[in-house]
Amino acid sequence: MADNSSSPPEDQKSIDNNKVKPSINIDLPPEEQAEREEYDIIPTLNGMGYMYERYYPNVNEYLQAYFNNIPNVDGPVLDIGVAYGVSVQDALLLGAQVIANEIYPPHLDILKANIPELFKDRVTFNVGRFPNETNFEPNSLGAVLVSRVFNFLSGEEIEEGLEKIFTWLKPGGKVYIIAETIHKNLFQAFIAEHMKRQSQNHYWPGEMENLHSKMPKRQNHLPNHLHFLDEKILRRSFEKAGFMVEKCSQFSKSHIPKDAVLDGKETVGIIGVKPGAGE
Repeated sequence: MADNSSSPPEDQKSIDNNKVKPSINIDLPPEEQAEREEYDIIPTLNGMGYMYERYYPNVNEYLQAYFNNIPNVDGPVLDIGVAYGVSVQDALLLGAQVIANEIYPPHLDILKANIPELFKDRVTFNVGRFPNETNFEPNSLGAVLVSRVFNFLSGEEIEEGLEKIFTWLKPGGKVYIIAETIHKNLFQAFIAEHMKRQSQNHYWPGEMENLHSKMPKRQNHLPNHLHFLDEKILRRSFEKAGFMVEKCSQFSKSHIPKDAVLDGKETVGIIGVKPGAGE
């Protein structure tokens, strides 16, 4: 399947040309350092997956949609689970007022050190686990980005989180979710069980335990429990929370490690809109 990533529009290319790659000083084993240099990915400090050190030119279509919408956003944007904060810096470059949420304070320390002085008055930092430890005023946010966070939440937390986001957003505000599906070579040993649960109509078929026992690698950088998602589950959850679904699809990303690919359905994205703008 062809990659659905899109290149930045012409007005963003000039912005991208001025970007400085964040300074993230982490000692990695030789194999992981080679992967970092080839794919621009780096493990988080708290064993909660990986993050791109920079997105362009391989930004996926859902993250691109978030960036494209920033000039139209009324109010601050909330970026949930920012890790080292590359998406925060991109949003600041586009003029956004950003609230950067992260569960692990040392990640925010790295982000703070990388934000240019010019932008520091447009970013605030929020420490806490989403959704239980994060709260904002109703109708106070223009947009919300949640990239690769839902995979670490239970089904109940996903529904609670979407209800909160719906409340926080202004009418017409959008939420952008990017999550991982089970369609990866790394998790092939669990696909049959996932399909069986789907056929049995499990409400949350993608909640998987004891992953480390059958993963060929990356046990140090991923938890033993993950929640794999798909279009059907996300659409259902968004509609239950009251969102109109603007777009939802599964897709593949270019320029990623071989164990992170399988059949072109490795990642799922969804954009939801809170109704009521202009009323």
